[in-house]
Amino acid sequence: MSHVGIAAVFQDSFDDNSDDYEVSKAVDFYGTSFPLASAFHSEEQIKFMSPMLCDYLRGIDKNYFVHEVYSDWGSWYEPEKPERLRYMLWSIISHGAKGLLYWQMRAERLGLENNLAGFLNMDGSNKQITKVVSEVGKILADNKKIFSNAEPEKADIVFVYDYSSLMMSNIEDHDRELFAIRKCKNPVNYYNKAVYGMYKLLIEEGYRIDFIDSRDIEKINDYKVAYFPYAAMLDNNSQKTLKSFADNGGILLLDEGFGLRQKNTWLATNHIDFDVLFDARWNSRVRDYKDKNETFVLDGEKVTIKPYKTEYEVKNAKVIATFDDNVPAILKVASGKGQIILFGSSIGYSYALFGEKGWKSFIKNVLCEIPAMDNYGDGIITTINKTPDGELKYIFNTNEYDINISCEFDKIVFGGKTNDKKLLVNAGDVACVFIKK
Repeated sequence: MSHVGIAAVFQDSFDDNSDDYEVSKAVDFYGTSFPLASAFHSEEQIKFMSPMLCDYLRGIDKNYFVHEVYSDWGSWYEPEKPERLRYMLWSIISHGAKGLLYWQMRAERLGLENNLAGFLNMDGSNKQITKVVSEVGKILADNKKIFSNAEPEKADIVFVYDYSSLMMSNIEDHDRELFAIRKCKNPVNYYNKAVYGMYKLLIEEGYRIDFIDSRDIEKINDYKVAYFPYAAMLDNNSQKTLKSFADNGGILLLDEGFGLRQKNTWLATNHIDFDVLFDARWNSRVRDYKDKNETFVLDGEKVTIKPYKTEYEVKNAKVIATFDDNVPAILKVASGKGQIILFGSSIGYSYALFGEKGWKSFIKNVLCEIPAMDNYGDGIITTINKTPDGELKYIFNTNEYDINISCEFDKIVFGGKTNDKKLLVNAGDVACVFIKK
């Protein structure tokens, strides 16, 4: 059993890295620390990063553990908010972790970790968050059978995570630091930001997400839609699998930069070396290094071009959106029963920064035949776990106000109450209901 301090999906591989897929093969059980503290992350980030980290780890090891839940950060930062800890804990549980371990019980007294972590103070007295730890533990103990047999419902959409592309992205993105006279901030951090943005977009629209590693590319056939964030280094030996996936009705969402480099890291000579998949080339590629934030119109709404603008030329492709200079922005290629969509600007990265309506409208149209979970309104995130006797439905109310939800269920497991035949979920709270088969 082993765990990583910060999983690759959050890691800056130029400074530190963990090939979670490779390391997981050396142990029986793999897991992660969970350092998503309010001290470092906004509530918006925690809202989506918490489940994203879990979904990513479940793609590495379906029996993953969270070995270090930082119930608080301490170290002279502001204390963790109880509602944020509750959100994190139920995200971990509802997204398939087989176990979790707090780091730690009492706050640290030693070395650099001054007053670090701990759901109790150094002298053993309670913190605000102590009650949350107790509440969640009691709910689990009182419902052992139902929680121990619950599994996240399989998604229709999969993110194909390519570690080589991640590393290349971070190396590329440090060029201004390495070659400028004065140190500049990392300008892009492209790969993981694209992952986060696309995950956020799809979760907001009610879709479930699974992850697979690109070295398990054959698993793509278990899904209906596959998203490739900046797959610049994707092994072109995968192209027969991708072609078969599309031919059999799958949708390939290829974000900007797909096939940009060969496996030896050299740039492809304009031609994208995935000939089995499609006949494509890139004619030009420009980074928005001056933060011009140029836009183009998509489904009647402006969306921002980030972080690159690439002109692609694809044989037999249909142009479904253009940049303002009439250069194709998004191209679609029919492939058997399915389709391949190639982006000239990153949908994931752009949405991570701006959250624009045009991207939402576009993705709704593309995924119109993919079932989404029930939509209970803005700020409500839903997760479903299957059990032998039915399903657990978790409802996360991330709003600052209480909400009544029309939701059929047989039992409230925790966190909500009935109000005029509706489920009342308090502001910032999590409710879980059981629905029999």
